Amino acid sequence: MKLQKQLIKHDPENGQFGDCFRTCVAVIMGMDASDVPHFCDYIEARPKDHPENRHNRLSRWLAQFGLAPSFVAYVGDVYDLEDAMYYTSGQSPGVPMILTGQSETGCNHSVVILDQKIVCDPAGTSIVGPMLENIWEVVTISVSAKWTNWCGEHKPKDTSHDE
Repeated sequence: MKLQKQLIKHDPENGQFGDCFRTCVAVIMGMDASDVPHFCDYIEARPKDHPENRHNRLSRWLAQFGLAPSFVAYVGDVYDLEDAMYYTSGQSPGVPMILTGQSETGCNHSVVILDQKIVCDPAGTSIVGPMLENIWEVVTISVSAKWTNWCGEHKPKDTSHDE
């Protein structure tokens, strides 16, 4: 991981949308944020089926590396921050993830979590609650099945009898 601060401060009144999410992707990928696209650089909300929403943009960009994102949402009325951390990074030790919730400034904000701790907060504004949409969103970057030649029939080699 390459810890770093975001390059663009969130200031929508002046047409500037913070790049905390892109910075989190860069941190996990070990890259500079300037080498990763700004996935959230738009004003209007984009529905999940919009080809240019951040989920679809991230998926397309990661594909060039043989990677794919996994998005999981936890309902904010049911899970608090501690629960969201436990059921994600607590269940997958050593795996960095992106957690998006609401910052202390009142806007959606992304941080990198690892082993139930925030290890990189690109803006330094912390996470104080679920996203404005009342969910905690967790993103894991994984190897894409398209790149593994896995067809659902793969069986690991039995090495229990090897000497």
